[in-house]
Amino acid sequence: MSAEGRSCPLSYRYTPAHIREGHTVAASSAYVVGGLYGNTEALRTLLDLHASEHRLLKELGMDGEPALIFSGDFNSFNAFDGDFQHVNEAVVGDGKGSNTWATAGNVEVEIAKDTVDADTGCGCAYPPYVDDGVVARSNEIIRILHQTARRFSAIQQRLSQLPKHVRLTVEPCGRDPDAPSCTFAVVHGDTHSLAGWSLGAEEVPSAEVVRRCLSDDGAMCENDSGDGCGVEFLRRFTADCDAMGVSGVLSTHTCLPVAVAYKSSSGAMRVLFNNGSAGMPNFSLLPLGYTNKHQAPTAGVITRVAHPSVGPTSLLREKALRMGRPSCVALARRLPLPLYSALIPGRAVVEAIPLAYDRVAWLNRFLSCWPIGSPAHVSYFSRMVYGPKSYGLREAVRGLVH
Repeated sequence: MSAEGRSCPLSYRYTPAHIREGHTVAASSAYVVGGLYGNTEALRTLLDLHASEHRLLKELGMDGEPALIFSGDFNSFNAFDGDFQHVNEAVVGDGKGSNTWATAGNVEVEIAKDTVDADTGCGCAYPPYVDDGVVARSNEIIRILHQTARRFSAIQQRLSQLPKHVRLTVEPCGRDPDAPSCTFAVVHGDTHSLAGWSLGAEEVPSAEVVRRCLSDDGAMCENDSGDGCGVEFLRRFTADCDAMGVSGVLSTHTCLPVAVAYKSSSGAMRVLFNNGSAGMPNFSLLPLGYTNKHQAPTAGVITRVAHPSVGPTSLLREKALRMGRPSCVALARRLPLPLYSALIPGRAVVEAIPLAYDRVAWLNRFLSCWPIGSPAHVSYFSRMVYGPKSYGLREAVRGLVH
């Protein structure tokens, strides 16, 4: 088994203490966008969504622009010069919004280098259960994208300076300055590595295991009467949150969404939301009836976090519709309802938001850049059309997530 694409460089690693000391982005609401993968149509939809919420908040008399945080791998399939420039201009260039932030994913780290590292390859640090063919093709995708990146040295320079993580604090929206805020760690991989897989759907205990690890009120069991492996995961995650000084972690990297929420032994809520991918479908399009919620099978997924003073998406829509003003109603209808959410009472709501981009336009664009037989087509076109095999909302939701 080749190490290229499976190894994790020391430069990718950090500790919860590093995250605790890292830069903090403060806002009353925020969108966290992991794994855009160069999808220009998803980017267009995202920017429209962000602008719609910003305008609606103004209409409702709320100050402040929602933060927009790209949590790595916003590049991948954008190998055309124009697409590469367009995506990076919006994320790290002069064209980005005033409250737009980015952290590096393994893709950004590797394409910012002078040459692709023969040992690191794509930088995905794939675990053993991922097929060798997938790994080899990911390495080739990075080599092709790197050739594009070399023609944009200014962008490479900006990508090389991106942080590996940030903290996000959702704070009151002006009206109640004494209301408590809530802080999250925003990472690409996990709490110890930019390309870590420990917060992926395969590693997070299943819904049934998490259920056995929690008491009736959602509190973590302190003994192993439920499930030993599940309890150990929750203990480690709780310890990492405590060390980082956060209530939860917002991650991506592993390509499948998963969310878990529970009460720690101290009674504090702990939340993990891995958005899977903003730029690819996240749920199976096959006839699994429970996946047909809010266009989930053909949509990307992003994470929205908001302070209670702003509220969940459903409350924003309700306020706007109640006002009856045509401009408010039009903006409210642009805000998609969440697929699932978790509440940290009095401090934050965390939502998985579907990103329903123009699928046909994106598939045509993808095929023009990555034709049949190309590495990205072999690895990802089926997912672009049908979503991941046999993965639905039921598999993503665990613990006190509804």
